[in-house]
Amino acid sequence: MKPSSVIVVGAGIVGAAIAYHLARQGAQVTVLEQDSPGSGVTRHSFAWINPHGEFPAAARALRAQALADYRRLQHELPALQIRWSGALTYGAADQQAPDTDEPTAEASTRWLDRAGVAQLEPHLQVLPERARYA
Repeated sequence: MKPSSVIVVGAGIVGAAIAYHLARQGAQVTVLEQDSPGSGVTRHSFAWINPHGEFPAAARALRAQALADYRRLQHELPALQIRWSGALTYGAADQQAPDTDEPTAEASTRWLDRAGVAQLEPHLQVLPERARYA
């Protein structure tokens, strides 16, 4: 069977994933992107794949599958550096909370100032005054 030719429009995380999987299956893939890879919606997201907190029941199966897929991808592409844990939380209540850093059952947490948030998430459009990082 002759390999199929496919054009994928967009080189964000979704387009790149589609192109990757099609190419692994033998398709001849061309990716079209109007800017640079990951420059659209993907650029403006945190792109954290395992955030802290409870997920709605309807999303749990999808989240579990996504995590399994990322673990497989990490195995297939050893140079890919995936950060498997971490959470950045902020909001009005966080701005008034005391500055103590207390370990929790899941992870130690610490406060980041605006510069620390910017270093952790350089593409965040509106930086909070401070945020808690676990």
